[in-house]
Amino acid sequence: MPPKTIVSSSVTELALALRERSVSSEEIVSATLARLLEVNPLLNAAIRIAPESAIAQARAADIALGRGDLALVAAHCIESACGGWQPPNILPVRTT
Repeated sequence: MPPKTIVSSSVTELALALRERSVSSEEIVSATLARLLEVNPLLNAAIRIAPESAIAQARAADIALGRGDLALVAAHCIESACGGWQPPNILPVRTT
């Protein structure tokens, strides 16, 4: 899936693409980070961006997805969006 398509897709569409394995979590995060880095200077929407941590978390989600652990992937996405869950060996990033 091209990066432009990823960033214009809904969460539902991305979830289906992940399930069908036509896109990886890492591809989604990479496309989203690229777009964020492109527009953030204009919008000032993010205080701190941690690309390495985001990519590492996406890789962990891809590994879980490869094992068929959809519950872990869903929990990872929900918890990461809320800022609560950190996968092993990933240190929390101070944002304020």
